[in-house]
Amino acid sequence: MAAVRSRGHVLPPRASAILLVLAAQLPGLRAQPGQAVPCVDDCLAEALAEDPTKGCPPGTYWLPYPPNLPVDSCQLCPPGSYCPGVPYGNFTDYPVNLNRRILCPAGRFKNITGAATLEDCDFCPPGFFNSEAGSTLCVGCPAGTYSITSGSSNTGDCSLCPAGHFCPAATGHPVPCAPGTFVSFAGMTSDTDCSNCTVGHYCQLGTVHPMECPPGSYGNTTGLAGNGSYPGTFLPADWVDITVSGVGDTDCAACPSAAFCVTGSTRPTQCPAGTFSTGLAKEEADCEVCPVGFKCGQTVVTDFMQSAVSREPDGSSTAGSDGPEACPEDNTTIHFSFPNYTGCVENCPYHFERQSYCHVAGDGRVPDRTATAARVEQLIDLRGPRGDAVRSQALADLGMILGNLTAEEAAGNLTMIDHNGRGPLHKAAMLDDVPLLDVLLQFGGADPATMDGARDADGFTALMQALLLNNTDASDWLVANGATVTQADLDLLAMRGVESSLPAAAASAAPAYLGRSSFPWTGPSAADFGGLPVSSPMPTTTLYVFSTTTTMTHSSTTTQTVTVTSTFTTT
Repeated sequence: MAAVRSRGHVLPPRASAILLVLAAQLPGLRAQPGQAVPCVDDCLAEALAEDPTKGCPPGTYWLPYPPNLPVDSCQLCPPGSYCPGVPYGNFTDYPVNLNRRILCPAGRFKNITGAATLEDCDFCPPGFFNSEAGSTLCVGCPAGTYSITSGSSNTGDCSLCPAGHFCPAATGHPVPCAPGTFVSFAGMTSDTDCSNCTVGHYCQLGTVHPMECPPGSYGNTTGLAGNGSYPGTFLPADWVDITVSGVGDTDCAACPSAAFCVTGSTRPTQCPAGTFSTGLAKEEADCEVCPVGFKCGQTVVTDFMQSAVSREPDGSSTAGSDGPEACPEDNTTIHFSFPNYTGCVENCPYHFERQSYCHVAGDGRVPDRTATAARVEQLIDLRGPRGDAVRSQALADLGMILGNLTAEEAAGNLTMIDHNGRGPLHKAAMLDDVPLLDVLLQFGGADPATMDGARDADGFTALMQALLLNNTDASDWLVANGATVTQADLDLLAMRGVESSLPAAAASAAPAYLGRSSFPWTGPSAADFGGLPVSSPMPTTTLYVFSTTTTMTHSSTTTQTVTVTSTFTTT
């Protein structure tokens, strides 16, 4: 190989070979129109000449010699920088800069050699940043933060990971919590920070606050999922919605029959005794009232919450059912507290809707109470030994409630009896409460027929209870308003040590709208009525001879009329 001559110098063969290789590999190493060409000898002198045309091509920069030979002076631009080369012509402050090496700015990096332009410096990708020029790499955003854009130049560009998501270190796109989980706090770092959705709720993708199960459904386990995504969720590029099996695009279970499920229910609530539902009921009002002649009651479901429960004579609990069940006997029934009252068609003591059991003649059970009846009883109980303010307010509230009812409704609520067979009139007499008696009289709960006909489980009228307790104010009020006692009543009081000068009166007839139920103390035996159940003891001193007619409906197409004549003596 021939030696290469440069300005009077003869280069050794090895240097000549290197120069030839460099000339072949570096674009622009040969002279091009309008471009600088590399110098091969005294680069500094050539660059400072009046019309500099020598320099290093783009992607390289000049290192003086020694130690490098002229042919080795143009080196590849180092990582973290870009080298645009030296164009011909003058610069403002200096003619040329042979060593023109520019650092990649903050937010960019270059980890290989040979960058020629700013565009060759790569932006820090999402989730990374660098804050120093000339960087060869970028630093990941701290765990709990993210940077969704490229070219971030400081930690301030890393935003706090939003609630409903988690962000490991170097996150460019927040990761949403999976369906069935949620996180309500920002800055989470791992999927383990996402908690299972709470009971009674469901969670979509990226949920911040669990959403209540829709009405008509319930959620009794954690981790229930829902379709779709929570508002503001960062959706993954490959996201595919899940499939759910419950109500309203959720995993919340459908509310079963005999129950209702309000928004956010953790368990179904069984319909009140005397009502029914066939499923998906959303509130108590969706539980339909059992019609007359039917019962709507089934054993309390222990896994359900309860709204209103009735007690059976055997002590078991009954609540709402999944549908009405026809009663064999309900429409015409004897009121066995009053043997001379042989039957009824309207306003029968057992002829009411919203019943959880079938009325059976003589069973002694009280009809299920309405919310109004329960409130009336509560207010009457508040007239007991309490402060004057409480007693006065209770009386005022009672008058307001009764005043908003029809006369029939008021009378019905004021003749409801408790488990002792005592109604409001009995309680007022036993409390010696004349103001309460005045209210009862005003609203149909203390007419003479009720005063003489309504007897509790011991066979006592309100007047008898007042005499027994020596409540003179109440007894005087009752007598003044027409209450009487029979000779049997006087004898019973005498057995209890109470002597009264009141004259004996004849037994009064039963009113047509009294009590809304039979009273246990006078029920006849089951044998006298075809084996029908009786829950109460027989009377102890009274002889009854009477004839009754009872209509029993066994199906929608067959009607049987049974006439029973009963004569019995009690001991």
